[in-house]
Amino acid sequence: MPERTRHHTQPHAAIRATPLRDGGLHVAVTNGGTTTSIILTAETRAALFASAPALPGDARP
Repeated sequence: MPERTRHHTQPHAAIRATPLRDGGLHVAVTNGGTTTSIILTAETRAALFASAPALPGDARP
C-alpha cells in the first residue's frame, strides 16, 4: 500500500500513514514545521480500524 497524505484546512499540516512490514502503521503528523511520529502495532491498528467508521476511499487492513 503506498503512503497516503491527507491535507487539512490548516496551512502546512499533513498526515502521512505508511504501512510497516509487520502489519503495523507509521503515522507522521506535520504541522507548522513540527513532525510527531506514532508507531501503531498490528493489533492496535486492527482495533482502531475496527471501531472507526469507514471514509470514502479508505482501504481497510
